[in-house]
Amino acid sequence: MNSAQPLLLAQGLLQDPGAAALVIGVTGHRDPRPETVPVVRENTRRQLRQLMVALPHTPLVMLNGMAAGIDTEIAEEFLAVVEQQRSNARPAQPLPRHQLVATLPKTPKDFRRDFDGDAPALQRFEALLPRADAILHPGNCQELRIPPLPPGHTPSSTDPTPYAQQGVFVARHCYLLLAYYDGVDTQLMGGTAQVVSIQREEIYPLFVNVAEVAASREPAALICHGTPRIKHPTPKQQLGEIRYWPIKGHSDELITADPTIPEALLQLPRQLEAINRQVAAPDLKAAEEPEGLHTRLHAALSETAGALKQQHIRLIELVVVLGFALIVIAELLEGTFWFGGFLLVVLASLAWLPRLQQTSKERFIEKRSLVECLSVQYLWSAVGVELDTADLFHVRNHNQLRIARMMLRAVKVQLLALYSQEQRPMQDAMSQARRWLEGQVKFLEGRIRNFRLYNRRCRHAAWVLGAGAAAFGFAPLRPGAANNLDIVAIALLAASASVYAYGELIGYEETANHYERSLEQFRRGIAALELLKAGEVGSLGADPADPWLRHRIVMEAMGREKLDELNDWIADQIQRIHRPGG
Repeated sequence: MNSAQPLLLAQGLLQDPGAAALVIGVTGHRDPRPETVPVVRENTRRQLRQLMVALPHTPLVMLNGMAAGIDTEIAEEFLAVVEQQRSNARPAQPLPRHQLVATLPKTPKDFRRDFDGDAPALQRFEALLPRADAILHPGNCQELRIPPLPPGHTPSSTDPTPYAQQGVFVARHCYLLLAYYDGVDTQLMGGTAQVVSIQREEIYPLFVNVAEVAASREPAALICHGTPRIKHPTPKQQLGEIRYWPIKGHSDELITADPTIPEALLQLPRQLEAINRQVAAPDLKAAEEPEGLHTRLHAALSETAGALKQQHIRLIELVVVLGFALIVIAELLEGTFWFGGFLLVVLASLAWLPRLQQTSKERFIEKRSLVECLSVQYLWSAVGVELDTADLFHVRNHNQLRIARMMLRAVKVQLLALYSQEQRPMQDAMSQARRWLEGQVKFLEGRIRNFRLYNRRCRHAAWVLGAGAAAFGFAPLRPGAANNLDIVAIALLAASASVYAYGELIGYEETANHYERSLEQFRRGIAALELLKAGEVGSLGADPADPWLRHRIVMEAMGREKLDELNDWIADQIQRIHRPGG
């Protein structure tokens, strides 16, 4: 979609960011020995080509600090590989939108001062920066900003804190980190060793961020190229030596001279590729709902989540029908030779059925979670709320959901890149955001009404069937009654239990109660926006320097509420793996 078009997307986005990217981070020395550069560039070239072949529908987004030395070399190599792929493509062949995102530790003006005395390096930087697809720096990216200095203190050009903050940002948002390292830890803040430690989930002594101490993070991979540097005459990792992490069975690390990326590091990217293949499918239509048009990634995930939900419902129906049949058959076989064998079948079914639905259930939770989190992330990015949904998506210990958090980080990077180049038209964005809120209220009202109705129907049917079972159970006491009415009573009792169990397994009442809380919060959000009419921006005590501040407060609160509801729902679903929920 052309960025010049008016806002059409549901959460107020300027344009569809497209398929979810595989984010690649870069860290390395400023002073590689001259003989190392051709080797590491060739090995990197082969690895980038391998990724493009293995992931033909997945865009690669490289986060690169653009410093002198390795950063510059690898940025140039990335652009060359991308250009070669474009030149080799067939006419009209769709290609992923690979992006080089300059991730500067300082504003471009301040960063240029770090090249003082190195005119050739500065010249390469000036030639390279305009070729970047986006430029992130502390002026337009909150996560690259360091805490403000105390009054009376002036920033020092030699302060390493901005570089440490940049390293944290790169490691937090990339899946694959390309490190160019000689293995010698200089014990300096913001160095290559610190970024490598973050990627490997190790605590570096000079940590500067909570994320460095946190015990769990998204899945990550590391490719460490041996890169001897001028500063150290005796490197610990030699030229041509490549370390791949994590690799099970090799003490978590594979050391080799082969630049081919091991399959173990490609398992997660291949899952991402499967999603992006669906995003690129010509027959996929982005859903247009009352609140607007959704992105293709949102549409693809929503379509998959809907199919998986229907699969769960069919499995529950199967469980209920089998439960009914087993009760009736058990009654018919009681006292016969087959009764013992039948009981074994029942026990085997009880052990097998939960496993039957576990994998698809986890996939449903993953896809549904991504859809909801994407809605919030799109909304926040559109209106300028500088928060990351992955930080508020609290399920960390479940591997499938950790993958979802990694995808959210990638989408956040793509959105940061988009809005680093485009100015947010806040009036239109807020109008779209309000439509989203109103759509949420309408959706929740309908779901609550339907779920309570379905729950009443299940309970009423269970009571009617139970009453019928009681009637037939007492019928044999009357003179002249048929002798086989007890079988009918058992069947009706089994049907009553099955209908009641169906309503409980689906979780109609419980889900409606969850939705009630969110409905109240979204109504409060709309009421808050009513107090902030578009024509009153700048009045009612608003900050003249940021007249949309209070609008963003409302949208942040609504996004947080949506994520709180999602976290509660996921916790319940994981605990009760047999319940697909709403």
